[in-house]
Amino acid sequence: MSIISRLRNPFIAAALAGSAVIGIALACGGCENGGKDDRQEQRDAIQLLEQRYPDSPRIRAILEEQKSYSAERGGMKFLIDNALSPILSDHLTQAGYDCVHVRDYGLASAPDATIFERAAAEDRILVSADTDFGTLLAETGWSGPSVILFRRTFGNRLFEFELLSTVLLSKQVRDALTRGSIVVIEPKKVRIKSLPIGAEGE
Repeated sequence: MSIISRLRNPFIAAALAGSAVIGIALACGGCENGGKDDRQEQRDAIQLLEQRYPDSPRIRAILEEQKSYSAERGGMKFLIDNALSPILSDHLTQAGYDCVHVRDYGLASAPDATIFERAAAEDRILVSADTDFGTLLAETGWSGPSVILFRRTFGNRLFEFELLSTVLLSKQVRDALTRGSIVVIEPKKVRIKSLPIGAEGE
């Protein structure tokens, strides 16, 4: 199994990135998909890691975070803006998220405010690479919907999916999106800004 194939599973990506246990790559090497869905693959990976590293505090922490993530994932809904490819929406749907692209609603050319209204009406997190959405939130003082903005990913669809999948493993990020936030994802860092922008304490 190639490293790229492993990274397509967000849990395996986080484990490889955070464990510093070289043998974990060999453990994950047995996680070929074989027709399984993403959640079954992750359950198999968790079971394998628990067997291989029963006494590792770091692996234990990753496993507990993954279990929390898997339980919460079904409740997260996304609306993908036209600045991003529908393929990203397809990847997220296959990973178990409730996700639609603005083109599915015939909103590819709609004003930003209209897209915001649709996301808010369906309690969806808006995902875009268009910084105008952040500007609109700042100008209006709206407290939602939450927005995820990609920066400097240059339209690389698989890279964007891998970044987003890995970032969503973080309970801090998930909680921020639930409260109402802008989450800016760059290749080497993530920034979180609570909504409404300019609120007291910000």
